[in-house]
Amino acid sequence: MIIKVNHRTNDSIFEELVETGIILPTKPVRQQDFLGDYQYSAETIRYNEKEPMPSLLDCQQLVILQIIFPLCNEMNQYILYYYFL
Repeated sequence: MIIKVNHRTNDSIFEELVETGIILPTKPVRQQDFLGDYQYSAETIRYNEKEPMPSLLDCQQLVILQIIFPLCNEMNQYILYYYFL
């Protein structure tokens, strides 16, 4: 399927992609839905001069610190900091 995009706005292109089913709606996800733990063997891997893959908990904390945390006001930052870290 070819979609012509000449002289069209981004909104009209996005709308057509949703109507054709190429872009699907996403389900809401909460931070608590991420299951995982630290990678305890990471220090052993680093000792062999290789960088280990981040664990799911590492990814969750990065999302909180780099994306969610800056969007919060000062009181919510205090709560997030002590609840998640």
